[in-house]
Amino acid sequence: MTAGLEALLGRRVAEDLADPGLIGLDGADRREFARQRFFHHLDRLAVSPGDEEAGAGASERALSAADEDRLARSVLDALFGLGRLQALVDDPDVENIDINGCDRPWVTRADGSKHLADPVTEDDDALIELLRSAAARFGLSERRFDAARPELDLQLPGGSRLSAVMAVTGRPAVSIRRHRFTDLDLDD
Repeated sequence: MTAGLEALLGRRVAEDLADPGLIGLDGADRREFARQRFFHHLDRLAVSPGDEEAGAGASERALSAADEDRLARSVLDALFGLGRLQALVDDPDVENIDINGCDRPWVTRADGSKHLADPVTEDDDALIELLRSAAARFGLSERRFDAARPELDLQLPGGSRLSAVMAVTGRPAVSIRRHRFTDLDLDD
């Protein structure tokens, strides 16, 4: 599974999502449409091994079902979520994610343990772009995140809170606080 194949499939699905006929689709339907288009494009690449745009040989396209599912999730997370960071946000055992540069994501679990996770982007510029994209998609209105507005506070789908800074620190810094207990009942 190559980054080139992931990028190609992501571009093709993004092009499909840009169709004006999809304007009426809600978030869940758009994601399902994107998932179907992902597998359509993956199947077309499998029968057209000469497609050099993919940047991968035919043998790399012979993926297991589990690899196809991981690749689909990666593409969909990049289009609809927080890319590689989304898996950490979705993990029910994670309480805090603190990122000091793209290659320094620290995860605090519910049991209090902390560990350094895999890098969330290739470089700090990609991390800033990921945060800009999140600000555009998840806010009530698009929010700027640049040198003129170096702070970002955002509520993510699911209720998690994201806070980020750039340009005022050596590297971009992000803190995500997951609220694990959302259904409280005082009647018990």
